[in-house]
Amino acid sequence: KAILDRPMKFDQETKTAFTVISNFDLNKESRAS
Repeated sequence: KAILDRPMKFDQETKTAFTVISNFDLNKESRAS
């Protein structure tokens, strides 16, 4: 479930199934900081 909160506009809410294929550690990713 995801809710997109946009100031001064209506919120959009959607439910979509998704699958996690592999784990990804953002602590080890230099571009994430």
